[in-house]
Amino acid sequence: MKLLYTQILTTFFILLSIQLTIAQDDCTVKLIEAEKLYEDGKIEKVPDLIDNCIESGFNKENKISALRLLTLVYLYEDNVDKAGETLLQLLKVSPEYKIDRNLDPIEFIRLYSMYSTESVFSLGIVGGANITTPRLISTYSATDYDKAESKYTSNGLGFSIGLKGTYHFNNEIDIIFEPKFSQYSFLITENTSNLSQFSGNYKKSYIDFPLIGSYYFYDYRGASFYVDLGFSYGMLISSKLNNPLHEFPEVENPDKKGSYINSKAFSKDYLLTGIIGVGTK
Repeated sequence: MKLLYTQILTTFFILLSIQLTIAQDDCTVKLIEAEKLYEDGKIEKVPDLIDNCIESGFNKENKISALRLLTLVYLYEDNVDKAGETLLQLLKVSPEYKIDRNLDPIEFIRLYSMYSTESVFSLGIVGGANITTPRLISTYSATDYDKAESKYTSNGLGFSIGLKGTYHFNNEIDIIFEPKFSQYSFLITENTSNLSQFSGNYKKSYIDFPLIGSYYFYDYRGASFYVDLGFSYGMLISSKLNNPLHEFPEVENPDKKGSYINSKAFSKDYLLTGIIGVGTK
């Protein structure tokens, strides 16, 4: 019984596929006839010939050609409203459709210029890696930090992940808001005196709120080059000093180590960042 059902379903889909192929071939013939009628000036016969094939019967390429042809017919008949509806239908089928200024009539070009298929807003997901290399600006300590030889170095890769919302102001300028979660990691080594050394691995997590402006300044062979300029406010979520180790190489005191120290209490609760970049897409 199961085998019988399988055979029936297989036969049904084969017959359906054959029927769709025959219908598509029939509509292709009608499109060729309609284009011939248009060239001969018998435009009043074109809509009735291909209207039924618009909904079903054309593949995408033929549907675009048919809708363009109908738009030209309605423009020739001075039916601007109907021409606008048909062109809008064409752009819904193919938002990337571009006119051919060497082939399309001026009326079609003018009507096309009244519509825009460019995105106004776009939303996406972003992710990436970062490397943190802090620079010591000032210190506050009872010891002499000039002799302490404090070192801050990168500790592998951090990461960022979040959302990206873009407002396409015009063809040259984008305004980008990109809230994301970011984690930064770096190593610290401090010779806190001649007798001891302290080290650990800092991991800091922020919710970043970058606001960026992108300016597209050059196009070359389909690639658009742009520069970015902006700033970011980071809200501190957590700050930990992992694997802290206090060593006493010159004395007999035992080394002290632990799993982590919660350092959020003595970390700034925000991070201000300037953003500058260049790229292409």
